Amino acid sequence: IHLEIRAIWSSSAESEPAGYIPQKDIHMPSEPRPAATIIIIRETDTGPEVLMLKRSGRAGFFPNAWVFPGGRVDAADHNNPTIGSTVGIHANDNAFAVAAIRETYEEAGIWLGEGNPDPEFRKALNQRTATLQDSDLVADLSRLALWSWWVTPAVEPKRYDTRFFITLLTRDEVQDVRCDEVETVEHRWIAPKQAVSEAEA
Repeated sequence: IHLEIRAIWSSSAESEPAGYIPQKDIHMPSEPRPAATIIIIRETDTGPEVLMLKRSGRAGFFPNAWVFPGGRVDAADHNNPTIGSTVGIHANDNAFAVAAIRETYEEAGIWLGEGNPDPEFRKALNQRTATLQDSDLVADLSRLALWSWWVTPAVEPKRYDTRFFITLLTRDEVQDVRCDEVETVEHRWIAPKQAVSEAEA
């Protein structure tokens, strides 16, 4: 029926009726992938600053961009030992918080939880040859609070269901920030207002 109607339109008018969408242009939206991002804050004498990481120029997604730590939720994030709870999310969604904590360690070298991970284990996490379950690390969900929740519009080919979290580092933890030199190559602390101004410039 659809093909017959289109044939009539094509033969009886030079252009299709207003609102007509050719079938080839109709796409079913892709399923958004679960992801997590974390806004990391430190206190200074002049006010709070946020941690920004510069992505490698070889990255396939936003090369050379300044970003917050974050990434996709892995299957293992659903089963990792945790303590505490995150303000703003249901226990069924704890994997988002675990992913945020894991990505913070992988990309920025900061561990938000119990245990003392070593650099070699961090490298194994980044190479996906190990998961948090291969260690005695316990993610502390109480260190996070939900900040926002974004879902990529349906018209985009790549879509993400992303929870944004926020956390405040201690003075000692601030000293632990180290890029992984693979995905992230540089870091900076910047006042939120300045970060927005630079992005809009």
